[in-house]
Amino acid sequence: MDDLLKFECDMRTINVIHNSFAVNDLNNPRGKEASRAKYLTELGYLYPDFMAELNKAQDSKALVEALDGTNYKPMLAAANLD
Repeated sequence: MDDLLKFECDMRTINVIHNSFAVNDLNNPRGKEASRAKYLTELGYLYPDFMAELNKAQDSKALVEALDGTNYKPMLAAANLD
């Protein structure tokens, strides 16, 4: 059960980051990072090591690169998120 919960938390984090790319009201990168941080989980395999890099991602390519060294990178790279 622990693995499933961690996976779901990671998927939520990735979803929040990816969905925020389409929000035009957050043009200031600092504002976007602060706004997203409220919705990121503090659980999962990505927390805490990958959270700072993930929160800095400004597009799909940067999101995939922020996941370098995880099992999620090959999945997202093949998914063509654009």
